[in-house]
Amino acid sequence: MEQIEGPVVIVSAAARENRIAGADLRGAGITITNLGGIGVSAMQPIINPPEVAILGISSADDVVVQREDRIETRLHLPLTLGFDHCVINGAEAARFLNFVSTALEEHDVNL
Repeated sequence: MEQIEGPVVIVSAAARENRIAGADLRGAGITITNLGGIGVSAMQPIINPPEVAILGISSADDVVVQREDRIETRLHLPLTLGFDHCVINGAEAARFLNFVSTALEEHDVNL
């Protein structure tokens, strides 16, 4: 995780300050798109070739769930992974999505 954290922090800071060039956002293997900030509750993002996958992040919301014999409120963050089946096996894509989900839960990411 630390290997990508530094570049992500740098690029996201530049994007927030409107000083990032389009060329800086090209050439990746995967794109992350976050439409949750504008209230999108679900999406099906489209892959931009030559990239092979896109992770869509929708808006987080509290949901009521039943855990064994109790009811509790949990934060729910819809994630969608679109990927090229010619390059990525569906089971591996599912494992990746589970990894991202678990990492967000374990690190108690502030949404």
